Amino acid sequence: MPIREHLAPAAYRTVLEDLPAAVYLVDREGTIALWNAGCERVTGLLRHEVIGRPFSGEIVNYCDHDGRPAPAPLLETSRDGHCREAHLFLRHREGHRVPVRVRSFAAREDEGGSLGTAE
Repeated sequence: MPIREHLAPAAYRTVLEDLPAAVYLVDREGTIALWNAGCERVTGLLRHEVIGRPFSGEIVNYCDHDGRPAPAPLLETSRDGHCREAHLFLRHREGHRVPVRVRSFAAREDEGGSLGTAE
C-alpha cells in the first residue's frame, strides 16, 4: 500500500517517535537528531538527554556475548553507506544487558541527499 502523500511530515514523525521498536537517527554532522520511545525503553535514556548530543559509545553502548565492547554498526554505515545487521547486547542505563538485533542504514531525502544514518 503506498504512503499517503497528503499527510503532513509531522504525522510521520509522530508515528516514528512512538514506535515500540527502537529507532534513532544521527545526522551528517554526527549529532543525534531523533531518539524514539523504543530507544528510551531499551537504553533507559530519555530523548531530552540525548537529542542534540554527538553520537558516541557512551550513549549507545554495545557489547558482544562475552561483555566485550562492540562498535555500533551505525559507525561503519555512516562511513560507507552500506546497510548492516548484527546481534549484540546494549548496556542499559541501569547496567544490565539487553539483547538486540541491530540494523543500520543510510537515511536519504526524497531527492537522494543524505539525512544521516539510522539504526
